[in-house]
Amino acid sequence: PVPTNVMGYQEARTGESYAGVYCLFVPGSSLDYREYLQVRLSQEMVTGHRYVVSYWISLAESISNSGVDQMGVAFLPDSLEIVDYFYVLSDVEPQLETEAGSVFYDTENWVHISDTFESEGNERWMILGNFIPHTDMNNEIIGDTTLYGGLLSYYYYEDICVLDLDSDSGAVGSQEVRLLACGDTMVLYGRDPGDAYTWNNGDTTHFLTIIDSGTYWVKTIDLASCAVYVDTFIIQAEPTIRLPLDLGNDTTLCTGDIIL
Repeated sequence: PVPTNVMGYQEARTGESYAGVYCLFVPGSSLDYREYLQVRLSQEMVTGHRYVVSYWISLAESISNSGVDQMGVAFLPDSLEIVDYFYVLSDVEPQLETEAGSVFYDTENWVHISDTFESEGNERWMILGNFIPHTDMNNEIIGDTTLYGGLLSYYYYEDICVLDLDSDSGAVGSQEVRLLACGDTMVLYGRDPGDAYTWNNGDTTHFLTIIDSGTYWVKTIDLASCAVYVDTFIIQAEPTIRLPLDLGNDTTLCTGDIIL
């Protein structure tokens, strides 16, 4: 149950629930117990496409006595059937892994983890957890290590998101027409909030300053909603107003003549 459960207390970051796994449990010298989250992606990954992976974790304070580093995410073509509950997936090489020495020990707040990688193609399953043997881990002790006979780290997981940065499939967006006066500049903005932006000219800033008419678009990555937005701006030149001008009849002047 949320927010109080046998592992500890934590409010859901969004929604009403979250998941949790043992990322380390070493009650004896020969045992390295782990759990993993495994999920099937909505579609197969595309070779050469860049993907951003984002998720939030929090260390469960009631049962955990240490924090760990090197949290990982692996993407595989097929699912894994784990029959040995004492098995650490050290033979699986995750595409993403947090920095060694950066230990996650916050029990009060949700900590954000995000990174990108390039797909080799055909990945359809995602596995989250810790793939490092406990002998190669770094730990931050936060409690009594004798209570369970050794180190124990249980993490809650929330708001797991995977987005294809090189595809507009499934993207939502808007189209807006604006007028640009001759000689003026205009500033176009991506969506706010947003975590990353890509404009049609390759710029990656939140805004783009333009001086010419034309069609511009911006792709916004919003990890909070796990969505890709593509917004289009059609910039048209403001029509020039031509005023009628009457100079009257032609008049011929000779030297010394004056026109009043």
